[in-house]
Amino acid sequence: MKKKISPGTSKILWHFTGGPEWSDMTKKQKRRPKREKKAFDNLASILQYKQLRLGDYKEVVKVILPKREYYDRTKKQTIEEFNVTVEVESAPVCCLADIPAPNLAYHAYRYGKFAIGFHR
Repeated sequence: MKKKISPGTSKILWHFTGGPEWSDMTKKQKRRPKREKKAFDNLASILQYKQLRLGDYKEVVKVILPKREYYDRTKKQTIEEFNVTVEVESAPVCCLADIPAPNLAYHAYRYGKFAIGFHR
């Protein structure tokens, strides 16, 4: 019996190896994909070692805390702040994308021409 795939999903998850470099200064991806040689070397490394590795990419979001308390050692007291904006950063991630084959070219424009696919 064939395994059913949910509507809107493909049978393959794709990992593109040429996504933009991460900028620690701006906490965003740079605008352009990696150079093709670097993307190809990344793909060759995945095939050689048979493993994906974490990159430098992180999710960075700003949240507003209704209330934040911390201890100020210089004043020796607890300080309360209200409606404080803080930036929360994830651990590095490795992305797999559920992209139907007809849409791969569009994704390749941003993440490079080299990818490896994994059956679900």
